[in-house]
Amino acid sequence: MTAGLELVRAVQAGSAPVPGIARLLGFTLDSVEPGQVVAVLATRDDMTNPMGTVHGGVAATLLDTVMGCAVHTALDEGESYTTTDLQVRYVRPVIPGTTLTATGTVTHRGRRLATGEGRLGRPRPTRGPRHHQLHDLRPWVTRGRSSSARLDRPGFKGYH
Repeated sequence: MTAGLELVRAVQAGSAPVPGIARLLGFTLDSVEPGQVVAVLATRDDMTNPMGTVHGGVAATLLDTVMGCAVHTALDEGESYTTTDLQVRYVRPVIPGTTLTATGTVTHRGRRLATGEGRLGRPRPTRGPRHHQLHDLRPWVTRGRSSSARLDRPGFKGYH
């Protein structure tokens, strides 16, 4: 288990401090696995834009967070990361009161760059537990390194 995975699981369990953005938006981590994190957010009226739908920035922030957490699960002691690129495609509006599920997955982890994909959906009322894709996000996340950290691990081929 990596140091990053341990930390994200500790946040999920409540034994490590919850990041400020999670308190601000009110989302929780539903699932934490190596290279994949799922968060749940119940949207509210105070998250709306002038048209009355949930602001796109809320969706982008939630997606950026789950993808960043997914990358975090792949980090070793002394490694860090930051988002370098964020692309969002909005497909449908989100109505306040909708519960959203965001999934972030690491699709590639190199020595200096990691690529992730995020999906944001809501349960379909008549089709069971499937999620409808609302947004696609493919950021490229880079990690800084301390003088003692090595980002390449022999034999690591990434998450598929």
